[in-house]
Formats: sequence, structure tokens, C-alpha cells
Amino acid sequence: RGVNVGRPAANPERYANLRAELFGALAERCRPDSDTPLELPPADSALFAQLASIRYRFDSRGRMVIESKDDALKRGVKSPDRAEAVMLAFAPGPPARPTIAAPDMGRPSLWREG
Repeated sequence: RGVNVGRPAANPERYANLRAELFGALAERCRPDSDTPLELPPADSALFAQLASIRYRFDSRGRMVIESKDDALKRGVKSPDRAEAVMLAFAPGPPARPTIAAPDMGRPSLWREG
């Protein structure tokens, strides 16, 4: 299942949307003083170039807004595919749903014993 990074952030007071929240969380994890530090492969110059090319600003409510891909293209910056892959790889998963065992409804099994 895909991740819609345009949907609202879990922390809407700090981030304009999920994309800003996930890039913000990735930036925090890359800090040396992070509680959950993340080390990126130093040899991947394309990844570092993409991460460095991502611009952000703060809106009138003080929330982080990541530059749109269209605006980046206008600046001559290609889509940051590697940066987004890393962002999504370390994104928190959806909340776990409780598992409930289905009751035996007396339906015949599709598998035969024996």
C-alpha cells in the first residue's frame, strides 16, 4: 500500500503535510545528537545531493512546508527519488490493528486432510 505524503501530518501544528513531517523526522534522525541516529551511506553522492537540494519554508502558521516537486523542477532540480526512498523507508508504519480470530462458521475447508 502506498503512502500519500500529501495527507495531513500527525503533528499539524508543526508540519503542513505528511511529506514535511517525514522529511523533518529524517533530518532529526541525521543529527549526531539524535535519540535514534541514522547513518546514511557516505558513498552515495546522489543521495546527499538530493537531500541537500530539498528546500523548505515556514508558512504563516509556523509549519514546515517542503518545496513542491514542480517548483524544484523550475529551479532545474530533478525529482529527489533517492531522498524520498530513504524518507519512506524510515517512515513510521501505520498503527497496528488488533487481530481478531474469525469464528469457525462450519464452512468446509478448501484443503483436504490426508
